[in-house]
Amino acid sequence: MPVFYKALVHFAAALAGLKRHTDIAARFAGDEFVVLLPSTGSDNGETFITRLTDFLDTTPATNDQSDFFVKFSFGIASALEKEVTSPSDLLKLADNRLYRNKKNKS
Repeated sequence: MPVFYKALVHFAAALAGLKRHTDIAARFAGDEFVVLLPSTGSDNGETFITRLTDFLDTTPATNDQSDFFVKFSFGIASALEKEVTSPSDLLKLADNRLYRNKKNKS
């Protein structure tokens, strides 16, 4: 299995293992995932991201020849934010924040 797919599987398994049973994690497109955290504000969304980051920083994925660590970028948005009036607004806001975070990492 190519390294890219092993990274996706490792990341998806981390999401599945860390989310609550009421949360929804799904692959959105390519290497993008969406995690819905019902009844969770942005602060607790940050807590989830911290737990996920800590897990991935300490638990490598395994390739046939070596281990490697998976890094990720994220964007957090809440349905309670003033500019969010629809599910598409929520996704667009999270996506905009994701790309801002990616740009700031460069």
